[in-house]
Amino acid sequence: MTGARVADAGGLAAILPPVGSLLLGQLTDPLSHTLFVLALIYVVQDRWLVLAAALALGVLAKETVVIVVPVYWACNGRRGWPALGKASVLGAACVLAFLAARLPLGWWPGYGSINGTEGLMIGTNLGIGQPLYSGSAPTLMNYVHPLLFVGLFVPFIARNWRGINARLKVMGLTLTPLLLASNLCFGWMYESRNYLPLLPMLTTMALPARRAETARPPS
Repeated sequence: MTGARVADAGGLAAILPPVGSLLLGQLTDPLSHTLFVLALIYVVQDRWLVLAAALALGVLAKETVVIVVPVYWACNGRRGWPALGKASVLGAACVLAFLAARLPLGWWPGYGSINGTEGLMIGTNLGIGQPLYSGSAPTLMNYVHPLLFVGLFVPFIARNWRGINARLKVMGLTLTPLLLASNLCFGWMYESRNYLPLLPMLTTMALPARRAETARPPS
């Protein structure tokens, strides 16, 4: 991933707070999305200590950011035991931050404590069986939103695939299904705010790589 691509992702991270506010989500969403994107940049840069801090803060806002830990491992696993040790520290930072913010308030493991539901939201999102809850949008929107926020990028990413940095490829192939699975199991697939952490990465992959301009010798 080139410096220009990282800069593009960083610029998109800067506009996420105002964009997130327009989606009428939770008050913590802008902070959560920004920390999510910063965490991905730190994965690319392999700044694992700063990444641990970003993940710990991100977990305090929304637990979904924990999926960056397996993304880090996927990107760096070939380095062997050192990468495994760093990934373990990242996972521990997430767990400690999660428990520190919730145990004092009487939190205990369970579906209701995790996301306020009585079970996985898979059937409810897909319109299969008896829904656990009644959503505020038609079931069709649970299919439209993944196509809108992910599917539209696929043709452009496929076009640029050969020129995309190897680590960015691994990140895209790891993070995208994990986030979609998280939305499917624990959230509503029609909630646009749940896809925002993917947009900087997918946009970076979809944009053509910048070519360095060759300096002309003085005449």
